[in-house]
Amino acid sequence: MKFNVKDFMTDQKLQECGPAANGVYIHILCVLFNSEERGKYLLKTEEIKQFADILPQQNARQTNQQTEQQIKSICRIFAGRLVKHLPFSEKEIEDGLSELTCNNVLYFEGFYLCQKRMIK
Repeated sequence: MKFNVKDFMTDQKLQECGPAANGVYIHILCVLFNSEERGKYLLKTEEIKQFADILPQQNARQTNQQTEQQIKSICRIFAGRLVKHLPFSEKEIEDGLSELTCNNVLYFEGFYLCQKRMIK
């Protein structure tokens, strides 16, 4: 995995996040790197069903325009999945994800958790 320390240290959006979110971010980068589709982490089928409750009848464009409460709910779903891969509690992951997505460091694209630089 190519890791540019300068980019990490100067990322304005990431600097607005606290130390816990930064720790969660580093570990999520490792998970995203090893994902089937690099830079994107897809939920499993059973977790995708939970999205119907959070985002009823939304098309792909609308799915990327969630409210703050919807983002927190989505983060909770992803945290439940990522807790198997990260050395943090589910609550720590959920809080870190919320902070990272609210600061546009990570984003949701449909049923994926994404990091744009890794996808490009």
